[in-house]
Amino acid sequence: MDKLKQEYNAFGPWIIEIKKTDDIPPFFSNQFEIGNDDYIIKIPIEIERRVAKPGMHLYNMVLILENTRLILLERANETVKKSEINFDQIISIKNTNNLLKGNLEFITENKTFLVSYNVASNKIIDNIITIIRNKKELKDKSGMLPFDKKNNIELSFFFKNLLEQIQNKEDIKLLDFQNTMKIKRARKSIISMIKDTIHNPYSRTTMLLTNNKELIVVNADSSSKKDRIGGYSYTHYYIPLNEIRSINISKHNVFTNINSLNINLGNTIFSFDIDKEKNMESLIKAF
Repeated sequence: MDKLKQEYNAFGPWIIEIKKTDDIPPFFSNQFEIGNDDYIIKIPIEIERRVAKPGMHLYNMVLILENTRLILLERANETVKKSEINFDQIISIKNTNNLLKGNLEFITENKTFLVSYNVASNKIIDNIITIIRNKKELKDKSGMLPFDKKNNIELSFFFKNLLEQIQNKEDIKLLDFQNTMKIKRARKSIISMIKDTIHNPYSRTTMLLTNNKELIVVNADSSSKKDRIGGYSYTHYYIPLNEIRSINISKHNVFTNINSLNINLGNTIFSFDIDKEKNMESLIKAF
């Protein structure tokens, strides 16, 4: 059977692992060979199954995990763009789920490499993240961060369950938690006042974790701004402790009753909403 026809028959929104030569998308057939220890996947184009047609190239990206590096092969019109990233160049990994759309970002000092996917493939994406984190061989920095030894931090129901799921996979400690809260604008135009009355704006929820090698941040949007139960958009950040230059708090540029917690990695800064009254001094002093 023609390879493109075979690919069309098996096509869906999910990521597929490449284990043998026949699994390689025809467009990438001459670009690489399958190594014994390589973990390779092909990522489908964002298109509904009913719109796909026989003869179309249905995979625009191949991701290859070797022993010390990540290789991204991307279709660029009729050519292939190749990016090689050593694992030790990755200063953080960011993985966002928003309804059915997922974005996996490999962040280096000077560039971000993006892999977009359907969340039906979350297990494969989690596996990729785990492989890279393990291969980076980060140093243990036990005692560096002030974790919650006495379980004094109260979590929302969703985040309590999420923490249990994470702790079932690896040794993780809770550092801090910022629940969503109603936020107030510093200056209100008539339009923003109307919007705030209708939507009742709330901050994002943030949970800070550590495994003594990384700072792991889970950040979530609130769903219906009225019930504050949890939302449709979640992001996991995996940040090696040795990549963090500093952590500081700054005044929020829009809202008056929250501050921004800023994690500085050099050319990359991650910012998270925190209560203006929250004391983060212990975490800040650690860096």
